[in-house]
Amino acid sequence: MPSLDKRVNSTLWSSFFQVSNTDRAMPPWPHWPLVYHCLTLVIVALQAACLDYYLVSFNYDPKHESASYWWITWIVADVLVLALMIATFFLSRKYLHPFEKRDRNAERRNGEATKCRRSRRGHLGILPHAWIVWLLYALVLVGKIISIFQTFGSGLVEKDVFGINLLEFTLGGTAAVFMLILSTRPKELATAAQRHYLRWMQHFVLLEIIDCAEFLTLLFTEVELGTEVTPLPEAMRRAILAFASINILAPTLALYRLSARHNRRPEKTIWRNFYLAQTVVGTIFGNLPYFVIRVILWHDHEFVTGLFAMKNLIMIVTDGRELSAYVRDLRKGRHTEDYSESGSSDEEEEDDMTAPKKEINTNEEGRETRSLKSPPDLRTEDEITVIQNL
Repeated sequence: MPSLDKRVNSTLWSSFFQVSNTDRAMPPWPHWPLVYHCLTLVIVALQAACLDYYLVSFNYDPKHESASYWWITWIVADVLVLALMIATFFLSRKYLHPFEKRDRNAERRNGEATKCRRSRRGHLGILPHAWIVWLLYALVLVGKIISIFQTFGSGLVEKDVFGINLLEFTLGGTAAVFMLILSTRPKELATAAQRHYLRWMQHFVLLEIIDCAEFLTLLFTEVELGTEVTPLPEAMRRAILAFASINILAPTLALYRLSARHNRRPEKTIWRNFYLAQTVVGTIFGNLPYFVIRVILWHDHEFVTGLFAMKNLIMIVTDGRELSAYVRDLRKGRHTEDYSESGSSDEEEEDDMTAPKKEINTNEEGRETRSLKSPPDLRTEDEITVIQNL
């Protein structure tokens, strides 16, 4: 018979391995979605602080101090944006945490793992409420951009620290904010269709945001009209601001596709082709007017805009081919989803796996009888042992 010390040691070792198996299911550190949330808040705060400094310092007038202080109200809008981001990040983590926890606890004995069965509350997507965050952030950013270029933007010089280069760099941070928002989604919960859509957003939407930031730099340039050197004509300046503002707001459609309720069964809704809506908006209000304005400035005023003009031309041709193929399929009655429906069916299977299954049996007389088949037991071996001891 083993001694007491050996039995105690064996008990300690067994409890140690049980704890180790439990720790194996814990989330790895660092927890990347949380890191991306923090980085998003930091970049948004730095971008807002830099733009606020431009607005307050360059619009300050010692003769009208009371009117100059009105520019400080942009700080209130920035605080609202950051507060909304924190709230939506918290709600998204609260919504997605039960699914991630059940996925981590889906391990089985003998080292095998099965897919977690879960039911989604509210049927939200993998980026809950992200479109609301981007919409408010983009509205505040567009307001600041219009205020800057309608007041002092054309008078900035490259030699100053707070000049053209820093403002361009700050506006380019919009692409980083969008990329970080996409990175906050849990990779384990994304279906094949959602991953396909995310890859499209990372390539198409991100490139359009960078192009939009570069397009705004045309407002810093001056043209020769006769013997005078003046800024761009007012009509062209307003057109540049209008199209750039639309393209900053346009990613709201793409983010809504990943956060709306209909994302659970996209093939059963009228909003089944959000990527087409994004393509149409990006072409009509983005690449097409960008290309026309850049060619005009290139031809009439010898601007160096050939690289991005070629990018706009390539995207116009590519988007035109996609839209023509879509219209051709509609006429032939072969309207399909923008990507395979297998991705969305994965979620439906996960949602319906908790429900009892109907099993069809045949009795002796040859008649079919239906019986409910309960789902498999998902409890671990330790939980079953504890229940039996009770």
